[in-house]
Amino acid sequence: MRYLSKVKTSKLKLIFLRVGKRNMPFYKLVVVSGQNNKYVDFLGFYKILLLKQNNFHYKIFGLNKIKLLKYLSNGLVPSIYVFRFLKKLQIF
Repeated sequence: MRYLSKVKTSKLKLIFLRVGKRNMPFYKLVVVSGQNNKYVDFLGFYKILLLKQNNFHYKIFGLNKIKLLKYLSNGLVPSIYVFRFLKKLQIF
């Protein structure tokens, strides 16, 4: 797999950072350094809204695709959850 071949060589990681309240998840898509997990860059967000009356989920996301593709072309390694998310969006 292309994902597994890059895991050990990159110094930067692409992760989801949870910042929402309890039962109201809100995730930031951020680039962090590999050794000490310091914040490097913000690339987007992902939010799930649940309406209790209709049991309906809204999924809202925003993504800076130009920055993301620049980082990915330079060898940035996404976490497995971000990899699945980008695969659903057909970026990977």
